[in-house]
Amino acid sequence: NSGMSFGNAIVLKEAKGYSLRVVLKAPSKNNAAHEATAAASNMMAKIVSSTGEVLFSTSFPIMPSGEWATSTANFSAPATDLNATLQLTATGEWWLGSVSLTPTTGVWRGMRLDVIENLKQTGFTGLFRYPGGCYAPFYRWKIGLLEADQRPPIETPPGYCDAVAGGVNAYTDGMMENGISTDDYLALCEYVGLVPAITIRFQMGTAEDVQEARDWVEYVNGGVDTLYGALRARRGHPEPYNVTYWYLGNEIAQQARQPDYP
Repeated sequence: NSGMSFGNAIVLKEAKGYSLRVVLKAPSKNNAAHEATAAASNMMAKIVSSTGEVLFSTSFPIMPSGEWATSTANFSAPATDLNATLQLTATGEWWLGSVSLTPTTGVWRGMRLDVIENLKQTGFTGLFRYPGGCYAPFYRWKIGLLEADQRPPIETPPGYCDAVAGGVNAYTDGMMENGISTDDYLALCEYVGLVPAITIRFQMGTAEDVQEARDWVEYVNGGVDTLYGALRARRGHPEPYNVTYWYLGNEIAQQARQPDYP
């Protein structure tokens, strides 16, 4: 149990299909551990129930070439379990690039449609903040435009934010997954009928903060004749999103700010 918010429990529903996706590689050939890893070239993956029963197992190849390889395996859950876990084991040295477990149906832009429909049924049509609160000062929106497998986790400092004892992500060593992109978020707002409100990384007001914020506003609201507006258009949304609500950082009364600010 990871505690509040980002728990590690996996919920499975009986007879529902799931797809396990793993991106792996062995060390490159000039690595001294390469030969040992090449000899043990498979990873065992298991989905284990809350009672310790193995619900699904398979193996994935660890490519001795040192190149990333993507493997997938589909399965149907034999029973409903609210606290299943994923176990990945292998010998030797290997790198885990990305791992995901998603339903094979009912998914839209990486999000579960049943959750989206429930959100829509609340009838709420107000401001919907992104990417969040304590997480916002460390979110790098340009990284969020990468393919999902290429987005590294976002790190928060130890003890940062009082939302959770020990820091906002104390139970994951300060790491937070890099979830849906700016375009996915704005598509979600449009689908549900929510008003987008973006929190820019502006805690300390450095020149880097200012430039990154300007670039983000340009990506979201700029015309196709601008650098980042053109990037948005190439990614499939020629028209500006016209977002009008922007937060400058998070909780200005509680967290470190640029010294010249009141």
